[in-house]
Amino acid sequence: CVLLSVFQALAVPLAGSITLIWLGIGVVLYLSLFSKRAEVVDAYAEMVSPDLVQFRGRSPLVLIPVANPKNASTLMEVAAALSPPAVGRALLLSVVKAEENAQESNEAHLDAAQSSLHNALEVALERGCKTEALMTLAQDPWPEIVRVAESHRCESLLLGATNVVEDLGGSQVEKLLSRVECDVVVLRSPEAWHLSDAKRILVPTRGRGGHDVLRARLLGSLMRQEQRDVTFLHITSSHTSDAQVAQIGEDLVRLGREETGFEVRAEVVRSDDVNQTLREQSMQN
Repeated sequence: CVLLSVFQALAVPLAGSITLIWLGIGVVLYLSLFSKRAEVVDAYAEMVSPDLVQFRGRSPLVLIPVANPKNASTLMEVAAALSPPAVGRALLLSVVKAEENAQESNEAHLDAAQSSLHNALEVALERGCKTEALMTLAQDPWPEIVRVAESHRCESLLLGATNVVEDLGGSQVEKLLSRVECDVVVLRSPEAWHLSDAKRILVPTRGRGGHDVLRARLLGSLMRQEQRDVTFLHITSSHTSDAQVAQIGEDLVRLGREETGFEVRAEVVRSDDVNQTLREQSMQN
């Protein structure tokens, strides 16, 4: 189109000006209205068709710091879902805290690190996920995680958390979020939980935001593995009119179709207590 407009500008200046104006209008419309949703649809397409990622010359890398042998398998399952099959890669990182004059403590840290890597690699073998393992010695694991994420140019970073509120509220996690350039995913799950057990998925959303692309990748991967019951939830003010609720529901259905490729359930709930409503909805779903 640009070459055509340049030719028109040289042959017929007025026609070239009109062509450039229309191209400019198209660019503005795309950036203001369609670019965000196009990125979401593109992210879903990459997870459904991994060949698309390979044709673009990309090999996404997911970094998984593992410290607890009990949740290492679960973290690896989610990492395999975040990584496009055949072309994606996973990097397991185990940071062993080295303490001076504490041989028994160091041996315990080393045994836990080896057990964590062993459990995670077992899942990687089952899922056929290309996985590398890295074990390092450091006094503080957080700067080491940042260093590895930057040096390996990771696309995603998967963290395990026993208590999301306390862990995310800590200064170390806040520093990590501000220093890494990749997407960060925080997983909190009960012991012995497996991703394959998740048959029903509740997705709270406002219909817009910076997490849409990453969410589309995860949902696209989950839906590729097997059919699941997905519900998109929007919590709105108790004073929202019926017409607005109906419009929000239509937008949720369209959003869910873009991010999963299937028809999803849409729930619009009027409530002024978001936390309580989320708890109730999660119990129902």
